Amino acid sequence: MHSYVYQVSLQPVQSESYAKAGHLPDWFYEQVCSYAENADPSWREQAIQELAQFLGPLCTRTGSRLTFNPSLRDGFFRRGYVCFKAAAEVLAQTAFSVFNGSEVVPAFDLALDGLNDSYEDRYSIYIYHTQTEILEPLDRWLRYADLSKPVYIGGVVSYYR
Repeated sequence: MHSYVYQVSLQPVQSESYAKAGHLPDWFYEQVCSYAENADPSWREQAIQELAQFLGPLCTRTGSRLTFNPSLRDGFFRRGYVCFKAAAEVLAQTAFSVFNGSEVVPAFDLALDGLNDSYEDRYSIYIYHTQTEILEPLDRWLRYADLSKPVYIGGVVSYYR
C-alpha cells in the first residue's frame, strides 16, 4: 500500500525547510511504514492535488495553500460515523468469552477492526506539523485542526506499507 505524509504549516514553507523522510519519527517506520522517500517537485505537485481532491469540494487549493470550508469535518466523517456506529452496535452484543479470547469469533475481530478503521486510518495519509513536529493520521488531524485558518503544504514524503 502506498500513501503520503504531508508537512503542514500555518505559513508558507521554503523548499529548504521541507520535511524529509529522515524527519519522521522511529515509531512510524516500526509500526506503519516499510519504506519512505522524498517527493520530487512534480511528484509533490501531484500529491498535493490528490490531497485536495481527497478532501473534496470543501477544500480549496491555491498552489500549496489549502483553505477549508467549516463544514469539511461533517462531510469527511459522515461515512466513517455510520460504520463506527454499526461496528459499535455489533461489539456491544459481544459475549465476555469472546471479548476475553476464550471463544474465537472472527466477526468480533472484523467488527473491532471496523471500529478502529472508521475512527482513524493508521495506514493512509499522515500530517506532519512543522511547528510541533508531530506526525499523526489525517483523521486525527482533521478532528482537532483549526479549519478556519488555511494551511500550507511543505514537504511531501511518499511511503509504502
